[in-house]
Amino acid sequence: PIEQYCQEKYSIGIEYMKKWFKEYGFDVSIVKEACDRTITATGSASFPYTDKILAGWKENGVRTLSDIQELDKRRQMAKPQQENIPFRL
Repeated sequence: PIEQYCQEKYSIGIEYMKKWFKEYGFDVSIVKEACDRTITATGSASFPYTDKILAGWKENGVRTLSDIQELDKRRQMAKPQQENIPFRL
């Protein structure tokens, strides 16, 4: 029934949050940023998607929002620059 479904979803969320706060050591501002990016990218909340973002940040040594901004800049610079060529028929 619906009660069991809700309980399972709640338990899954708690496990992810334990991982993010205790294992990864992130604070609320970092987790909130990952959640915001998840919703922007997917249009909905997703624990697995947010977890992938946070796992990547952990791998890259992110500890602060400034670290995220710096990582974003490095990734943007690493992308190949597309030439601005006008489209012609």
